[in-house]
Amino acid sequence: MFNIETCKWVIWGAKTPYNTFGHIHEAFLRALKHMGKDAQWLEYDEDTSKTDFSNTLFLTMNCVLRGLPQRKDCFYICHNVFGDKNYPYFDGLKLLGTGVHITSNIYSKDVQILGSDIYFEPDNRSIQMRWGTDLLPHEIEANKPTRVFNEDSLLVNYIGTVDYQKEGPMKDFIRACHENGRLFNTYGGFNGGPQVSIEQHVRLIQNSYMAPAFQGLDQVRTGYVSCRLFKNISAGQFGITHSPFANEIFGGRLICNTDTYRLFFEARERLQSTPLKELHDLMDDVARNHTYLNKVNALITAVRTLENR
Repeated sequence: MFNIETCKWVIWGAKTPYNTFGHIHEAFLRALKHMGKDAQWLEYDEDTSKTDFSNTLFLTMNCVLRGLPQRKDCFYICHNVFGDKNYPYFDGLKLLGTGVHITSNIYSKDVQILGSDIYFEPDNRSIQMRWGTDLLPHEIEANKPTRVFNEDSLLVNYIGTVDYQKEGPMKDFIRACHENGRLFNTYGGFNGGPQVSIEQHVRLIQNSYMAPAFQGLDQVRTGYVSCRLFKNISAGQFGITHSPFANEIFGGRLICNTDTYRLFFEARERLQSTPLKELHDLMDDVARNHTYLNKVNALITAVRTLENR
């Protein structure tokens, strides 16, 4: 029988090639290990013939189900599974579906709020949450800088996918960078940029002149908030965004302008006089509310609730 209190955790898929989904799975693994859980990350082509999958919670995504064991003594948490062609894969199995919370979402009157922007609907067996930083609270604390503005740097490093929805906002910001002698670099994502580890990610952001978090215009309209924002703040950079919804999450404390050309100059001006405590407070907010520890705890609560129904 499955028992959430004693179960093993297996994160399944998105291990190779390493990409955005892999970052998310690695973040869950780091949080689970930190919490002392028996957790591992497996891929479909690994030899699992001697692996005991009894009493296991599988954490996976709709697009990486290849080889996933189907067992009635286990529990499954699958991202983006509802309405997906692979939904029948879980027929007869214990399932919790996950999705990304956006500000415009509307939930049932019986929704349970399990954390900052984490919404659980037991009757629908679904939980919606925003992504966050893959760093842990003690790592965020260690990243606290002694200055707010890295004004001597000549680099602006952006890590993440660059798609057609982001090209417009990024183009205007990059123009401002070049006019002010700053080189704009991109890494990672699905756009062919070089992949970076978590450690490299932190160093690149820390060494940046400033660290804007760009989003697609469709995401800005609906209230999707990129993990990029949480990661940049957790690495020790002040939050810079062109999304008013993202600014709302932090109580209007970020540097925000929907005109990304003007955003550069507003950030340059404000960062010169922003008290260090304001940056540290933002980092504390992320450490408290937007790590994968919050998400794992919410998943445990949701699974426990469903198991006791």
